Amino acid sequence: MYQGNNPKALLSVELLTEGLLTLMEQKAYSDISVKELCKCADVSRQTFYKLFKTIDELLEAKIDSVFNKIIKEICKDFSLDVMTMNTIFIQIFCDNKRLTDLIIKNNLEITLINRFMLAVSDFSSIVSLDVNSTYKDYYFAYFTGGLSNIFFHWCRSQNRISSKELTDLICTLIKNNESVERKEQKK
Repeated sequence: MYQGNNPKALLSVELLTEGLLTLMEQKAYSDISVKELCKCADVSRQTFYKLFKTIDELLEAKIDSVFNKIIKEICKDFSLDVMTMNTIFIQIFCDNKRLTDLIIKNNLEITLINRFMLAVSDFSSIVSLDVNSTYKDYYFAYFTGGLSNIFFHWCRSQNRISSKELTDLICTLIKNNESVERKEQKK
């Protein structure tokens, strides 16, 4: 996966990403070939393979770019509360509605959840969390899976609540879970 800052390569990544999203609107993700993607993006196959090994890697890079925006926003102020962090998560994914809708349409939610898990793990090395290090991976799996699935459910819902209501609901669930955990620890 390309990680540099060469303007020409970054333009190619942008063109390939846009081409992938366009093709995902037209057909199933699993039916998209590198040849077809390169034609749609007007980028050579050689350039594609210099930047990415697979189409999956390109999709993961796009998802990672969204999580990087989330982490960048959260890192502006480490004193943010859970409500504000959830608001940032929801707002940035709402800003990337096309990507989110295409992930859901193509049943690629697990890809997003896996990338979310990696992003949260990276973020956890920046901030200190009150989590037993023995169970940290389980905590992240629970948190990322739960938040992602609530978000996916919200995206699919015909009678969607507001993003503020969704954030409030998530915070209530987290607070209830923390309350249950404290009660369990006292036993």
